[in-house]
Amino acid sequence: MWTVSMIQMHQRAMIVCVRAMAKAKKVKNVALKRTKAATGKKGHAASVPVCRNASFKRSGAWAVKKKNGGKWPVHKKAEKKPAADKAPRFYASEDIPVPFARRSVAKPATLKASITPGTVLILLAGRFRGKRVVFLKQLTSGLLLVTGPFKVNGVPLRRVNQTFTIATSTKVPLTGVDVSKIDDAYFAKAAKKAPKGADGFFKEGGNKEELSAQRKADQKTVDTALLATIKKTEFLKAYLNARFSLSKGDAPHAMKF
Repeated sequence: MWTVSMIQMHQRAMIVCVRAMAKAKKVKNVALKRTKAATGKKGHAASVPVCRNASFKRSGAWAVKKKNGGKWPVHKKAEKKPAADKAPRFYASEDIPVPFARRSVAKPATLKASITPGTVLILLAGRFRGKRVVFLKQLTSGLLLVTGPFKVNGVPLRRVNQTFTIATSTKVPLTGVDVSKIDDAYFAKAAKKAPKGADGFFKEGGNKEELSAQRKADQKTVDTALLATIKKTEFLKAYLNARFSLSKGDAPHAMKF
């Protein structure tokens, strides 16, 4: 509880503080007046308006213009660098598929050491799986050019992937066989637009492309050269005509082809 004496003491202290603050302010103003009187400086007068010509001359811009033949210098704007992709502030509620950027360049597959021109291969996939064929050369795409020959086991000149082949130890000499003009473009097919509608869907499978006379002539030329070499080796023609198959209990990993 505050007593009367305590309240009176508090009031006296407040009066003393107010008087001290007023006295200090008065002393500060007097010192400031004395300083101004000693220096003799006056305040800044209002600025005098200057015409455009005088302002231009003061700025020194005329010298820059004169140096460039009376024209302002034109500086080429620096090309803005493309802003880096920033992470979005908000994310979609569902995952958005983004294509995977592949840095690797597609290169043709390296030919297996066991596959050399004239090697007899066993096909493991496709229409002629199980057939034995003669390897002729590797094309630019990395695929292998093989043939049966067609007169022996019905396999024409075609391309196969070396992944789906088994290389055997049997080899056929390729003397007189010329396949230099056969490449990947040799097997290209003309693009055809499929007719729309139900009628076009059912008619599409009915028409089959016939081999050109050039393809037939090339097949005959290769077969003739290969058969002349195959006939020199006993049982080689029968070996190429036989289909490869496995029976129960056979272990392919333990076989020597």
